Amino acid sequence: MVVWGGATAARGWRGVWLMVVALLTLGMGCGGPSQSVRPGRRLVILGFDGVDPRLLANWMAEGKLPRLRQLSEGGDFRPLGSTNPPQSPVAWTSFATGTPPARHGIFDFVERDPRTMLPDIGTGGLQPPRYWGGILRTASAEGYSRRRGVPFWELAAEHGVRVDILRVPYAFPPDPVQGGRMLSGLGVPDLLGTNSTFFYFASDLAPDARRRDPGGGRLVPLTLAGDEGTVDVPGPPDPRGEGRPPLSLRVSFRIDRAGDAAVVRFAGEEARVRRGGWSPWLAFRLPVVAPLGLPLVALDGLCRFHVISLDPLRVYMSPLNYAPAHPFAPLSSPFGYAAELAAALGPYKTVGWSEDTSALNAERIDEEAFLTDLNQTMDDVRASTLRELDRDDWQLLVSVFTQTDRVAHMFYRLLDPTHPRYDATLAARYGNAVLDVYRRMDAIVGEVVDRVGPETPVLVISDHGFHSYRMGLNVNTWLRDHGYLVQGAIAAGQEDADFFPGVDWSRTRAYALGTGQIYVNLRGREGHGIVAPGSEYDALLESIARALEAEIDPATGARFVARVYKGPEIFAGGPPDRVPDLQIAFRDGYRTSWRTPLGGIPSALFEPNTRKWSGDHAASDVADTPGILLASRRLSPGDATILDLAPTALAYFGVPVASDMQGRRLLGEER
Repeated sequence: MVVWGGATAARGWRGVWLMVVALLTLGMGCGGPSQSVRPGRRLVILGFDGVDPRLLANWMAEGKLPRLRQLSEGGDFRPLGSTNPPQSPVAWTSFATGTPPARHGIFDFVERDPRTMLPDIGTGGLQPPRYWGGILRTASAEGYSRRRGVPFWELAAEHGVRVDILRVPYAFPPDPVQGGRMLSGLGVPDLLGTNSTFFYFASDLAPDARRRDPGGGRLVPLTLAGDEGTVDVPGPPDPRGEGRPPLSLRVSFRIDRAGDAAVVRFAGEEARVRRGGWSPWLAFRLPVVAPLGLPLVALDGLCRFHVISLDPLRVYMSPLNYAPAHPFAPLSSPFGYAAELAAALGPYKTVGWSEDTSALNAERIDEEAFLTDLNQTMDDVRASTLRELDRDDWQLLVSVFTQTDRVAHMFYRLLDPTHPRYDATLAARYGNAVLDVYRRMDAIVGEVVDRVGPETPVLVISDHGFHSYRMGLNVNTWLRDHGYLVQGAIAAGQEDADFFPGVDWSRTRAYALGTGQIYVNLRGREGHGIVAPGSEYDALLESIARALEAEIDPATGARFVARVYKGPEIFAGGPPDRVPDLQIAFRDGYRTSWRTPLGGIPSALFEPNTRKWSGDHAASDVADTPGILLASRRLSPGDATILDLAPTALAYFGVPVASDMQGRRLLGEER
């Protein structure tokens, strides 16, 4: 049997057995899913990641966002309280489950293994496929999530509501939605198994074993013979594991000087790309098991190229996306829905981190290339949203756009003249980049409202707001300087290493990892714990929290920490081995440094943010970083939080609200 991507014999047989069980259940009179109490209703929830209420209110007042202003005047507009911390994996999981972080178990992008104090992914990942004898696949790759609890769309589907769920962040793997459709978004990795990794080929990159690849990218020196060059690049890991080398990618380039273009040859495809332009999506298939050249198992993917310059030749290659028709791990529910969208609309990005912030942050692509790619991606998300909207078989439609968040991360420096990377020349050209993406949001919301009509409520939300990120605090350096963390001898050349270089765990009481979390080296929990639970632990939390809150930035004479929250209070009832002990909430302009999330301990306490990633929210104060809530009709009075959306949707359809959901209903009866 030929196996492409995630389609396997094992999956096929499992599907047959599930069908048999379902038919037997129906035959025995147990019945299918409960019918919706209110089957004639419809509800649309549009998510726009990271939309800031202050920016939105100002631009609506100035008449720059007419459809959103019209929506707010005829319906409702208010800040939407986020989670603590106010970051996407935490907040969108609360949106999905209607529960706080202590209940759903997502606390940050990064968490640590308490036995080793080393970082781990905080949201989920992939279970690799299994093979018999390195030849026959017995189980395909599967995504897994650390999320606890059931998302509201799954509960709604169980009660007969027809749901259509598109790209909700950190809802990977896709949830079972009986009779509905779901496509995963942010959280889907690339074929390298990473969040998103680009490739940068350049003829002026000299081979240098000491050169470090930038975060989220691989730099590939390209040797040209005349105007042509070919390079073999280590690609995706061999899914069979066991120390096998990665699969190889061969890429060839030829400069077409007369056409001011480069010809790219990759995986049997050829594309002529003008300087400054982009190739179409190129499909590829990498054989994994191919006896006698017949690929019994292969990896299928999509990528595209951007030609930056011809002399020297510099070419960007996108992250390696799963092919929608043959994904390495399931992307959608039902499994074939991802392929259905591609057949109807053409190829699209499947990697969850769909805007290449890493390439712009590493300054391997420029602002124009980044925005061109972002706009096309947003157009693709719009097209799939409108396609689903035009179908007549849904009742609850949720679609999330992440482009509003990515543009703010990368272009906030041009909104803030005090930012270290503010550039007046760039601001003259790209100073409206954030506004322009908000204008795209404005148009999309207007289209949706017009298509569904006044009978269908439309809710527009974001998960958090934004702040300028001008200065970073090296939190482990602060802990060291105040005696909470102790470094011993550091090996030569490791002073700037990650993963706690030279730390003496026998004398260290606290350490920092992630974007704002501090952990106590707790006896009985950490692998080398020394702090006793109880009063010693409590006193240590109080000491660190009060000291951080009192710190002054010597450059400004102002405090830079708004508050330090105690984990036992804000995450009460959470899994004790995973809950952060302290959560730092920074004032506007500050964040944990770039070195802190992976356990770096630089010599300097402060680190000016000289990168293009210039706006942030991940370690800001939840009290000062709300998202937005717009509605096409009046909502219940009072403050609203992101926890309210799940019970609101369920109650609207007459579906029982789960007992662990902590939000309240915002939609009243239809007018």
